[in-house]
Amino acid sequence: MHWTYKPGSTDDLEQGDILQRTDYLKNQVLGEYHPYYAKHKHNDFYIVLTQSCDLVLRGGVCKAPYIALAPVRPLRVVLDREFSPLLKNRGEKSQAYGSIRLRSQLEDFLTKLLNNNDPQYFFLRRQEDRQIPEDMCAITSLSISIKTEHYKECVTARVLQLDDLFQAKLGWLVGQRFSRVGTPDWSPEELQKQVANEVAKTAVWVDDAQIVQLDKQVEDRKAQSGLPVDQTLLQEEIGKLPSKKDQAISALFEVLISESLLPKDRDPIKGNLRKRLRNDATFSRFFST
Repeated sequence: MHWTYKPGSTDDLEQGDILQRTDYLKNQVLGEYHPYYAKHKHNDFYIVLTQSCDLVLRGGVCKAPYIALAPVRPLRVVLDREFSPLLKNRGEKSQAYGSIRLRSQLEDFLTKLLNNNDPQYFFLRRQEDRQIPEDMCAITSLSISIKTEHYKECVTARVLQLDDLFQAKLGWLVGQRFSRVGTPDWSPEELQKQVANEVAKTAVWVDDAQIVQLDKQVEDRKAQSGLPVDQTLLQEEIGKLPSKKDQAISALFEVLISESLLPKDRDPIKGNLRKRLRNDATFSRFFST
């Protein structure tokens, strides 16, 4: 059991309870009043947002007149929603790619998300033995309400319950409080591993200075073949990109030519100078990272 969850469950419904989309919830509860949430292909689960104190049963009833729920969707869907529009070469059978700068933004987003410090989302670690087959995210900004007359069916649909500390963290995010609830964070090693894994699955990452050239090469490749540029073809195009050192040498040559310090046409002097710069240890030191 991951440390964000309780090994068992209480009799009462609590904030942070993860409910499976049962036939009853889909057809008898959400279908009539929230059809979009009932039918959405990624809404297999929901999380309870109502405070636990308002859900305690006393004499068979609870204080809250409604139970607030939010959809829980796969992490991959959330990442696609946030970052897919910013990637290049998207589409079926195509290998997406993006700049190193965008990769840094994705890493920052994931670091914040995994430790539940983003108010729009609440990260939920996969738990295969409780029917959660992959990492998920509750989208806390998409709240809906159902009547508490469906309380018993919600308890029946529950597959996991958050640990008390993480219930408090969820409550803080939902309530937009100004003080941070101190929950255990991922260890730096595990966090780095998880972030790196998600980043690697999202796209191929290319140096910012090479993006424009790669865009041109990819578009030319698609125009010539009429086929998507998949991972293999993209790696071929990346292999054709000039290195930072070669780009710098070309930029230097343009300046020298404009100042009439190098000839415009093909000349052995230019070839020898390019070779000398490529092999110069002092010059190469600026391109070692």
